[in-house]
Amino acid sequence: MRRSRFGFLAVVLLSAFFSAGHFSYASDAREGKSGIVTGVVTAKGEDWIEVKADKARKAERYVPFFTVGMIQDGKGGMPQLGGEYDTGVVEQIRQIAPGTRVEVSWRFEQEMRIISINILGKAGKEAVKKAQQEKKNK
Repeated sequence: MRRSRFGFLAVVLLSAFFSAGHFSYASDAREGKSGIVTGVVTAKGEDWIEVKADKARKAERYVPFFTVGMIQDGKGGMPQLGGEYDTGVVEQIRQIAPGTRVEVSWRFEQEMRIISINILGKAGKEAVKKAQQEKKNK
């Protein structure tokens, strides 16, 4: 009888702790923060880029925002709901080659989301080789 009371009490206390918001797997201190990063594109995909900031140890991955709300053609929100990534940013990503020096304006919403990209020019050959070598060493 004594053990069952203790077990019940432990369950009640733990559930109160987790439901009160004191512990969350989804929380990230960067949520809602924004900034501008200047660096070299080290890798890219169809809808993402990795940028190694000038004084950073490793590259960070940046992805576009999803289109928001309903648009004339019925697209909006997450892909599961018929939305898509910001097509303007995706087109910019397609035009950028690894080794390009960029300035990315970003905001953290679950991931580092791209607000805008400014192409500053090609990085020097040494910077490109260094970024590629660091990528291989991961």
